[in-house]
Amino acid sequence: MGGATPVPFSRPPSMRFSFLMDSLFKSVWKARTRLFLTLGALAVPMVILGAIMNRTVPPLDTQFLQDARNGVSPLGIFSSGQFHFLLVIWAIYAVAYMVLQPLISGAALSMVGGKDSRQSLRLAVRRWLSLWTLGLLYVLALVGIPAVLFIVSVVLYAISPIFILLGLLLGVGWIVFGVWFYISASVSVPAVMAEGLGPIRALRRSFGLVSSHFWSSLGYVLLVAVVMWVIGAALSALGEAGGGYAGLFSLSSTSNPLQSPSSPFGPTALPIPSVEQLAILAVLAVLQIIITSSLGAGRELLQWKELRWLHGETVPETDPASGVQW
Repeated sequence: MGGATPVPFSRPPSMRFSFLMDSLFKSVWKARTRLFLTLGALAVPMVILGAIMNRTVPPLDTQFLQDARNGVSPLGIFSSGQFHFLLVIWAIYAVAYMVLQPLISGAALSMVGGKDSRQSLRLAVRRWLSLWTLGLLYVLALVGIPAVLFIVSVVLYAISPIFILLGLLLGVGWIVFGVWFYISASVSVPAVMAEGLGPIRALRRSFGLVSSHFWSSLGYVLLVAVVMWVIGAALSALGEAGGGYAGLFSLSSTSNPLQSPSSPFGPTALPIPSVEQLAILAVLAVLQIIITSSLGAGRELLQWKELRWLHGETVPETDPASGVQW
């Protein structure tokens, strides 16, 4: 008698959220040591530069207002050494970010995928140009397009206020496009790292995998984003509990807790933090980068594997703890 006919795997109509979340936490936890050491070393320069850039130089808008109140031309700030220092720090930070961020993304994905630190860094270095170009395409799509739409909206409104409705429609259209593009391109980094594709081919590959499972991909991306937001909020709360300086290393904050009470820009409620407080906050900032980068990379890799399975390219993982090597 012949052997039994093998039964093909039964594929669900959408992604397996509970399985993917279980696999995500287990794979990140399994790689925790190499993720912490490698990503931490890559994140430290950006954290230090971000702190210097945003906390040792008083905000320029505050100085503009102060000069205006004193009858001094605000344009004089552009010739000040403080402004030149800010430009230098901005330039250094921009270069550091452009160099390090692709390495962080690529190395994190490789380490979550089971590779050691040295292999991951070497692979990230080899794929650096493709990762950098991919990031540039993201910026052009998610920032460049809305900038053009904003300019068009302003021009139309200047022509006639009746075009304000068209401007609102363009804004809504950009939001819809932004969500579509971000989700459709959500597995482009694994396509670069694991499949060795260039940035354009990686985007096409991601679009092809996501297109027939867009809504489940959206749900999974949002679910992981909520987890990352909760972790970030918890770390910020720790910073607040440690002295109220949670935003010290944040690029999005506009306050300046390093101003002294006798500063010409006005007193603040917070004293100058001690060296110990600065060290604690730096650790929290680096830790946040490590955790969010690891979870983000794990989400991308597992989503890529799941979509490949749903498209019939691979067999499903049966044991989340076995790793997610490609």
